[in-house]
Amino acid sequence: MTGVPTLDHKLARAVLPTLFVEEDPEKSERVGESGLILAEDSGRDLLAVLELHGVLPLVWRNLSAEGVPFSGVNREQFEERDRANRAHAERSQLTLDRFVGEAKKSGLEVLLLKGASLVLDVYPDPALRPQGDVDVLLRENEVAEAVRAAGRCGLVLNEGQFPAWWYRLVHFHLKLHPAVSLLTELEIHWRLQSPALLLTPALESLFARSRQVECRGEVVGDLDPFDRFMHLSTHLMSHWRNPPPGDVLPVVCGILTDPAPPIRLKWLVDLGAALNLLSREFPDALSILVDRSREWNGEKELAAALRFTLATPVSNVAADLADRILAKLGGEGASFPSSVSAAKVPPLVELPRPHDDLDFRIDALSLLPRWVFPPRIYLAREYGCLDRWPRLLYPPVRAGHAVVVLARTFLALFLFPFAWSGRSFLARSRRDRKKEALSPDAVLDLVVEWKGKGGQAEERGKDSQ
Repeated sequence: MTGVPTLDHKLARAVLPTLFVEEDPEKSERVGESGLILAEDSGRDLLAVLELHGVLPLVWRNLSAEGVPFSGVNREQFEERDRANRAHAERSQLTLDRFVGEAKKSGLEVLLLKGASLVLDVYPDPALRPQGDVDVLLRENEVAEAVRAAGRCGLVLNEGQFPAWWYRLVHFHLKLHPAVSLLTELEIHWRLQSPALLLTPALESLFARSRQVECRGEVVGDLDPFDRFMHLSTHLMSHWRNPPPGDVLPVVCGILTDPAPPIRLKWLVDLGAALNLLSREFPDALSILVDRSREWNGEKELAAALRFTLATPVSNVAADLADRILAKLGGEGASFPSSVSAAKVPPLVELPRPHDDLDFRIDALSLLPRWVFPPRIYLAREYGCLDRWPRLLYPPVRAGHAVVVLARTFLALFLFPFAWSGRSFLARSRRDRKKEALSPDAVLDLVVEWKGKGGQAEERGKDSQ
């Protein structure tokens, strides 16, 4: 990983106090000393690492609010990257607007995920939360129609991608790519995570609990706040399955000092900001979140995510809520040392990248044995009534589960050559769809919409400063 920018431990420690979403005097006061360190040692490496972790706009907002004395060159570099992030935020929003509009015409129910949801009520400014791509959730039987709706927006499958049916067999989302640079990538999910992770949220329950929110004049579905928090927690831990034990803060600093971090720091900030919202708006957040974690079979994931979330600034009420949840779940405390200047940063595990063609991480195959032979509690929660059935029924249910998983695995292996060769048969039709998306009329419509609903990132950025 040579040539990849990293931060030293001093700079990494100085970044953490700047990672708050909700402004208050107590948090701002902590920025002062850290800001001086960042201003003294800032450079392109700092900007590159902050951008890699998706926190550059947030750090820049908080440092600017405190009047940190950056040199002229460093200030210009920050402002340049902030403008670029704001422009990307507008493209992300335009992508979502267009897809939601086309999906509604097709009668599809869309739920927002991750950044697309968080910018509505957790982040006061969408540009503070960069989105690499836009994530949405639909029912699996609606995926084909959703792909067609996305095609009408200018989002297409690349020639190198496998047929859509292959991803539905082996994966849980499908990535669509913009034909025009005014848009961003879109991920259509029909599950929230790989079934091999042994999480048990019922899709229909997620849709039933969802809420209707307004998104730039359009009404769209959004996950229930507690389902959203569980999704953020389980998504974090799906990338970081075995975080080092012990003190939290050195480990989180290690994320910034490692050239191939297992997670992105913005995911911790998301959880911290969402935890602030839950603690403020829901008096019974403790009982609901604990119950929801059991419904998801995600108690361990929730406990681990909470511990590491608290390495970023959160309100005292949110920190107290996290500690009480951890105590309820029987996990270790969330406290961490106030100073880690001499602490040793443990080595982290490199984040496996998705395979370019398959679009999922090959290391996910290591989960197959546990998926075939899961713990009993998973069987009880996945199949509903096993806790009220005789123990003698567990062996046949376990055997049936193993047969289904192995049959699906062997079917995927059998169909792999057909999926591989299928790309050649689909290449022409995919080129045609891309040409349609690049037609003068389609591009003109997109530019008009961009000018009407977006394209104002720089002006908004000026207004917010």
